[in-house]
Amino acid sequence: MMRTHLVLSVAILFFIANFSHAKTTGASTPGIQINDSVIVINTAEGEATTTLTNKAANPVMLHSSLEFVAEDATEKVIVSPSVARIEAGETQMVRFFLKDEFRNSLTKQTMVRAIFQNIPPKGKNNVRLTIRHNIPLIIHPSGLATHNKPWEFLKFSRNAQGNILVKNEGDYVVRLSNSIELQPGKGSAELTQNYILPGRSLVAITDKAFKGQASSVKIQPANLYGYITESYSSELK
Repeated sequence: MMRTHLVLSVAILFFIANFSHAKTTGASTPGIQINDSVIVINTAEGEATTTLTNKAANPVMLHSSLEFVAEDATEKVIVSPSVARIEAGETQMVRFFLKDEFRNSLTKQTMVRAIFQNIPPKGKNNVRLTIRHNIPLIIHPSGLATHNKPWEFLKFSRNAQGNILVKNEGDYVVRLSNSIELQPGKGSAELTQNYILPGRSLVAITDKAFKGQASSVKIQPANLYGYITESYSSELK
């Protein structure tokens, strides 16, 4: 008999794109439900938690891990437990610990990704379904004031190729839609990712069909907890 191995990957985006579900705080697929859309570690506390619920009719083996972004690959966080069995209908708390050497040294926000994935049971003739959740984990320095609109620190300019350079001059992780609207003329430019770390820059590729002379841009940012906010316009230099 042929064994079928089916893998389903579910990425929890850095913003909630469906406005009708703006009040939803968790994300779910068959099996595991996550009760948070983002995890935040304040350096003064040094840890954060999230809770997962097994909505399936059978026990689930959960594997929790961290995925470090290319812009900051330093291992700052430890996850525990890395593997846990969750009975049907039961919950499991997963804890994230900031390493001691980073509790007093960070002055800007940074980010890693928390990965939650079930370990399918071994079997020769069964369909194996793997569900993978990917949500952001923000590390916030205790000495850094809260800022509700960190996208105001973004600066937009054209590069030599006519694309849009987006630089984050603030101390906060900024999350936003990949699409940037060019005004006037309603042209568009596309980012390759929907977050920008402090001090980093990204290039948004301008639609070649756009022949206008844009003087400003409009973006769709998201707040710390991943919820869509009102659009934001800024000068294009």
